Amino acid sequence: MNIRVLKTDQRRNILKSKISAPECFVRFSKNEKSAFGIYREGLISVLDKSPFCKDSAVIGETTLSDVKLLAPVEPSKIVAIGLNYASHIGELHPEITGIPSPKLFIKPSTAIIGPDDKIIYPDMTHHVDYEAELGVVIGKITKNIT
Repeated sequence: MNIRVLKTDQRRNILKSKISAPECFVRFSKNEKSAFGIYREGLISVLDKSPFCKDSAVIGETTLSDVKLLAPVEPSKIVAIGLNYASHIGELHPEITGIPSPKLFIKPSTAIIGPDDKIIYPDMTHHVDYEAELGVVIGKITKNIT
């Protein structure tokens, strides 16, 4: 995975550096217990707590083939925004002209699934929409975020 770091000055955006990040955080299940880990080249370094805690430590190691990958987070709630891309609105609702105001809605926390989990939807569903998701994890109580 490559991460691009963008530095900004007053005149323009300049791509200052490109760094390699050979690891990623995972959440997994093994022997009926879930844990966080750091994945590198087929191995998972098991952490004692969330990788976002300052004092998390490696307490063991396992292989990717020995675990079931889970959703990366367990949110208490998911606040979503719809009708925020004009081109996508046009694909689904050609009758809508102009750009409507984005709509906020709540999704159940169970809407987040692991990478190998099946997407299950009710029999009455006639259309399943594709879309990319961007997630923002906020660790503190907030108000009026823009």
